[in-house]
Amino acid sequence: MRSITVTIAEGTFELFLENNASAQAFSELLPLELEMVDVNGNEKFYLLADHLPSQERCSCLIKAGDLLLCQTNELTFFYDDSKTCFKYTYLGHVKDSQNFRKAMTGKIVTVIFEEKQDSLDCFMKLLLIFAIMFEKRNDGWATYDKNETS
Repeated sequence: MRSITVTIAEGTFELFLENNASAQAFSELLPLELEMVDVNGNEKFYLLADHLPSQERCSCLIKAGDLLLCQTNELTFFYDDSKTCFKYTYLGHVKDSQNFRKAMTGKIVTVIFEEKQDSLDCFMKLLLIFAIMFEKRNDGWATYDKNETS
């Protein structure tokens, strides 16, 4: 299951995306910085400019940390459990619901969604930097030699 990073205030959370066309389309919008507004004392809401594919189903029990899509452009992030008969498309879920609830405090919160930097990605970038440095060194660029004396 693919994940992305969600930042709210000082908290950073891992959002596990669903394996569906809606979650894929949402991830293609990243990075996103959204001002999400409180609704019903249990969710934050944002009206997306883009319409995403939807696969709505009845969601009788919603868990804190669920990121859902209502219709095709109504993004809803639940920070408390909820019973409802509305239809939603599931986009993903934050597992650290206790700290997530605390981070979602307030009438309006800034929520940043972005691609997760995994350790392999960081390692590959570092490896590329070393390869470039090595190549330049072999092309006659000045290098530091600890055995040289001034």
